[in-house]
Amino acid sequence: MPNFFAKYPKVNYDLVSDGSIFELTDISRSVVLNTNKIQDDNALYTYYEIEDGERPDIVSHKLYDDVQYYWTFFIINNFLRDGYASSWPLSYRNFTKMIESEYGKYSALSIVPVVDPAVDLNGRGKLDMSCIPLDEKYLPYLKFVSQDREYRSSIAQYDSGRQQLVVYDCHKVNITGTRIEISREAFIENSNLSYTIACDDTMPAELKTEWINLVYTQILKYDPVGYAEHIEANTPPEQYVSNKTLKVASIEYRWSNYVNAAYEYVDPIGVIRSAYDILTDENVVIPKYKSFYEYENEINESKRVIQVIRPDFISDFADEYFNVLNDTL
Repeated sequence: MPNFFAKYPKVNYDLVSDGSIFELTDISRSVVLNTNKIQDDNALYTYYEIEDGERPDIVSHKLYDDVQYYWTFFIINNFLRDGYASSWPLSYRNFTKMIESEYGKYSALSIVPVVDPAVDLNGRGKLDMSCIPLDEKYLPYLKFVSQDREYRSSIAQYDSGRQQLVVYDCHKVNITGTRIEISREAFIENSNLSYTIACDDTMPAELKTEWINLVYTQILKYDPVGYAEHIEANTPPEQYVSNKTLKVASIEYRWSNYVNAAYEYVDPIGVIRSAYDILTDENVVIPKYKSFYEYENEINESKRVIQVIRPDFISDFADEYFNVLNDTL
């Protein structure tokens, strides 16, 4: 692309404070346009829909028979102000790469929230995710483990707003401790609905003790019956903690590919509902939702229609812009 900054004013500057003067381009200069005024002037601008894979210079050439006016798109469209890399719509190929990079290796499972911790812990031993610290210092050492200790995965994050545990490195461990590779689909579709989060063998002893004590303290707030049994049986805190399980939602709320997970839920009449409401509402049989893929695609596609200066005015517009920029008017 042509050098947009070539038309910027120059400034003399003593870079190393030794009296040596260097001429530099003053890229700090800017002109703020009244885009609302442009929008009201139908004679000045029109709209253009960016086709798949088109770069700004290509669009400039198509509209004006000249690649040099690419910069005008970023001046008159507020949503493009952050620049080409972050604002221009991705091609199908690059969009696919982005999706794979951001979501490709992860799976997601919805964890059913506990409505009443005292009831759920004392009656069924079910623990709410809010009781489990997942700080960055602990996360590398924690595993998501089925109650029979067979199915396991590493944890990337917990999205509390969506009640989703994002996992990777899904596998099984047999009775002899041998690791068995399985597909993400096999892990997600496992019928075991009770899981726990446990420390792996590589976790430093002090950090492990700290983590267990934090969980232990949280559970004690709601579990007088279980605590009494634990004290009577004289079991260590780690064993007490490990007996408390999380409930993974049914198969409709699990996704082997994270990009297909629910970004937001909607009810039958189109009203957005929270993940908490959906997962605790027994009347919801088949959830309706917008996936992360649909969300990302909507954002990308929304960038395709841009305002452009009409060809008859592009030269005058560019000249006036740089005149103002250089304070020559």
